[in-house]
Order: sequence, then structure tokens, then C-alpha cells
Amino acid sequence: MPLFPAPLQFMETDRAVVITTKKQQRWISRFHPTKPILACGSCQVVLFKTTNASSPFLHWREKQMKFGPSLNKRITALEWNLSGTQLAIGCEDGDVIVWNYPNVDIVFQINRHLNGVHDIKWNPFEHDVLATIQSGQTRLLIWHSYIRLHSKSNLYCTIEESNKDCNRQIKWVSSVEYKRITLVEWIAKNVVALGFSNGLIEITEIDECESARSRVIQKFKHNDGITSLIWNERIQYLASSSYDKTIKVWSINTNKPIHNQSFDSYCYTLAWRPNGKIGDGIEDTRKMQDNFNFACGLKDGSIVMWNPLDNFAEKKKLKIDGHVTALSFSAHGQFLASAEHNQCINIWSTEVLFGNLFFDSSYRYRVIVALNQNNIPLINFYCILKQNQTWTPVFIGKSNLNAVLQGFSWLSPSSTTDTDCKLVVNSTTKKIQVIEYKKDGWPKFLQQTQINLPNKNRF
Repeated sequence: MPLFPAPLQFMETDRAVVITTKKQQRWISRFHPTKPILACGSCQVVLFKTTNASSPFLHWREKQMKFGPSLNKRITALEWNLSGTQLAIGCEDGDVIVWNYPNVDIVFQINRHLNGVHDIKWNPFEHDVLATIQSGQTRLLIWHSYIRLHSKSNLYCTIEESNKDCNRQIKWVSSVEYKRITLVEWIAKNVVALGFSNGLIEITEIDECESARSRVIQKFKHNDGITSLIWNERIQYLASSSYDKTIKVWSINTNKPIHNQSFDSYCYTLAWRPNGKIGDGIEDTRKMQDNFNFACGLKDGSIVMWNPLDNFAEKKKLKIDGHVTALSFSAHGQFLASAEHNQCINIWSTEVLFGNLFFDSSYRYRVIVALNQNNIPLINFYCILKQNQTWTPVFIGKSNLNAVLQGFSWLSPSSTTDTDCKLVVNSTTKKIQVIEYKKDGWPKFLQQTQINLPNKNRF
């Protein structure tokens, strides 16, 4: 155990939203990628805004104009593009609608899905391109939000689960006939990684010159269905987890995994800590341990921290009550949010033990000197973290909707400081649920300290 217990740092804030509908309200909420703006969708879209990201969510202004598809159909997916200039929703009847921002004018609205839209993935390299997956994961549609020159439609490309009975322009040819698309991850401007229910991962290049043409340029294989896909642009690697109880890290240049880790339970979800480092070229960057910090959520209720460049045989493990359904690091990697199947939510500090006590990326030790404004030491002690110790929980609560539904959304790094974090959780009530950092969670003499971190090589 840490030398001192850490108090809870986060608190839950709920805000009621009034819309007139006979549908049961189920809010899907996403923070804007660069500004302190929150978009929430149920049967309409509601925006909350502020000029100061550190303001409590209760003080954020609700935009008076509500917009959306119809009060008679539910929004099932909602996402901002990377620049925050467009907002897309998917609906239970298969509708896809995109608005520009801040004007909130409809860019396009169309229905080409046979069922409700399950997920939306914007292209981070080309901000007016998005992919949508319908419920049941039977097809993937890729759209241009603005119709391109020499194109007659916003629909860019269609990918089917099978090459049988397909009347689209592309028939998705595969070695396994009836596989289902479960995940999509953009890895380049015109390249997507698709995860399938049979354990196959296909890297597909879309022809930018000839619309709707594509080809598979690489294939990877797990022995069971894919549960997570994460692309790291810094090191140009793809990480995947699977029901075959493994995590694998891949390079596009080879079909053999670069790193591989097996567990004793099913891998339900994977998170890649974002606060890595950049070396002298990509090969040097790939050798840096800070670029390979993973959290894997397992069926047995464990959250396992894995780093393939860490020489420790025993992995750090957190334990919660039920199987883990969602994981998400905050924008700076300072916090990890987790959800379990019984709707419990936890937020863990990846660095803080008590007040401003930090440990290094190897989770072994850190000597901390805390100084007041007059540079007088307040605390000076040595803390050793064993590999089987858990991280410090800074929030424990419940959601009324299983957070595996499109996961969490953290307030963006450009609109917040490390200690002004906010996390929004999807909800099935008339209230928006935000979990936010509570500044008065620490003793006052620690709230105003500044921290000098000595070089660990001195010890």
C-alpha cells in the first residue's frame, strides 16, 4: 500500500436535459477535440459550451437551439471529426447526418444502411472522410462529407462482410466467407485496418483516383474474434486484442507480430497510453519504453498493464468486480477510466499516489521533494511500488448505461490542463453524466506545492 491513502479526486455531476419525445432517452456524449464543448445526442443533439475548461460542468451554458434527425428516432452513434469542424450522427433507422460547426448546417443526410448505425470512425488524416458500421457489423460504408469533383454521391466505398449476394460496386473478397466486420481503424489517408469476428485483420488500401476500388495489402491473424484495434502514428504500429487471450503489436511490413503477450482470460478491451516520446527517427522511437504502455481489460475482472519492452516478468494488475468492458486513457495519459459489465466506473491515477507524488514509467520508484512557494521542503520520502500493487483509484461510481457502448470521452488536451480533466459517460436517463476533477480533493498544503523531480539515476 502507498505510505498515505489517496482521497478520491473526482466527483460526478449530472445535468438534466429536457426534450419532448416518447422514446426512452439514451444520451451518447462526446467532447469537442479542441474546445471546451460537449455534444450530447439522444433524439436530438444538445451542445454545452464554456470559455473556461476548468469551470464546473454545472456552469457550462446549454445552447438553446437543439438540432437532430427527429424526435421519433434515436441517435445510436455520435462523433466529432478530428478538427472539430464537423459532427456526425448515426440513427437507429440507418440514417447518417453530418453538420458543420459552428454554423450547425447540414452537410449531408443519407440512408444507405439496412439497420441502425453502430459506430462512426472519422479519418484523422483527411477530416471530411468518415466510416460507418451498421448494427450487426454486416457492412462498412465510407463517406465524403462533401461530394468530390466527378463524383455523384457522398458514398466513397462499400465494404461487405462476404463476397456472396453483394450488389455493391465492391465485393469484399476474403479467405473466410462469412466473417463479420467488428472494428475499423484508420492508419493512413486512404488505408483502413478492419477487424473481423473470425480473428482476421485486413489492411486495405482505397484507390483515391478511382472511387470505390480497393485492395487488401496485408493480413494479420488471431485465433478468435478481434476486440480492439489501435493505430499509433508515432511508431507506425497497430495493436490488437482478441478473444484468443492475446495482445499483438504489428508492423504493416510483415504479417508476423512484432510483440505478443498471452493472458489467462479473454481480452475484452485495450488502451494504449498516449504520452509517449519521439526519438531520432522512427527506429529510435520504436526502442523507447515509454511508447509501449498498454492496459488490457480481461473477462476475469483484471486490468493488466503490459509493456513489451519492460523486462519485468510480473505484470502490474488492477482488480475490479466484473469483466472489463471499456478502457480509456485521458489525453495526457495521467488517468485511466475503466467500466465493467455491472456498470461500475473507476478512474485510476497512473502517476499520482498522494497529492503530488509521482512514480516513473517503470512503476518502480520515485523520490519526491515537495516545496512550498518559499521553496521550503514539505515532504521528502522514498516510495517503492511493487509490480503487483494497484494504481490509486481516484473515482469509484456507477453509470446507468454500460459504458462499453462507444466507450468514454475525455476533454481534449488543448482545452484543459492535467488537473482539470473531465470525462463524460453515456446515460439512459434524462441527465448528462460528467465526472470531473475536484480541485479541493487534496489537503490545502499540498494543493499549492510545486514539485521537483530528482533524476532517478541518482539513487
